[in-house]
Amino acid sequence: MKGILLAGGTGSRLHPLTLAVNKHLLPVAGTPMIFHPLALLLRAGVRDLLVVTTPRDRPAFEQLLGDGGQWGVTIAYAEQQAPSGVPQALGLARTWSAGQPVVVALGDNIFVGGGVTAVVRAAWQSHPDARIFSYAVADPRSYGVVITTPQGGIVDLVEKPTDPAVGARAVPGLYVYGAQVFAAIDEVCGHPGRQADVTDLNRWFWTRGLLTVTPLAADVGWCDAGTHETLAQAVAMVERAEARTGRMVTCPEEIAWEHGWISDAQVRQRLPNLGSGPYGEYLRRVLAKGRSGAATVS
Repeated sequence: MKGILLAGGTGSRLHPLTLAVNKHLLPVAGTPMIFHPLALLLRAGVRDLLVVTTPRDRPAFEQLLGDGGQWGVTIAYAEQQAPSGVPQALGLARTWSAGQPVVVALGDNIFVGGGVTAVVRAAWQSHPDARIFSYAVADPRSYGVVITTPQGGIVDLVEKPTDPAVGARAVPGLYVYGAQVFAAIDEVCGHPGRQADVTDLNRWFWTRGLLTVTPLAADVGWCDAGTHETLAQAVAMVERAEARTGRMVTCPEEIAWEHGWISDAQVRQRLPNLGSGPYGEYLRRVLAKGRSGAATVS
């Protein structure tokens, strides 16, 4: 299973925070924002990852994430030279993907609870041409939305509707695409003077009868943490989940260790680099409990 983390853009909605720092490196409840979608993919079993970011920010991501070996995975990098939309960024994975299906996660989308990992894994295992997810929100106007029949058939896809239809649900930044995605990208990005968005890409599959949608359950928490307001909401959402469960929502070392990708000794080797703060202390407690005390990866 291959996974792509999209972490480019200018983060203009978060200025001045992001004038010098990529928004996906901002802290969310004690960990960098990018750790959250990374953790989702790791939990789903993804071990081959590509991070797409800007030339300016690539060194920072390489310093933070490295080659993935510390988690028993492989991480490669690609550079999007200018903020030209999700389809163009995804197109940079053409050679790297080697014709395999990919799970794509936007780096500022954060999920908690509700077995969302199992949903992603099931979507992958169904070998779809393209699959999106839907989420109920109070005001869909800030999102790409999907409108469906009561039976789940897709009626329409609209990017940031000014007058959303009743029942329109937001489409979070999480997608599963088959090998046809690059043919789709070639078409939707082939219009001079117009930047294609991810809704254009999904419409390409929908108009050919190749797109399916999976509604996310009501107990899933989701935030697109791309504004000051939603970043604060994401922090609160994660902190509530951690207070309720007593576990960190996002800890790549713990996830890799639970999968058996890294050993106790490899986790201990990481501890000096993680300091004596809450993150390092949490990992020490996890190791002390041992695998018999660890929750099952879900």
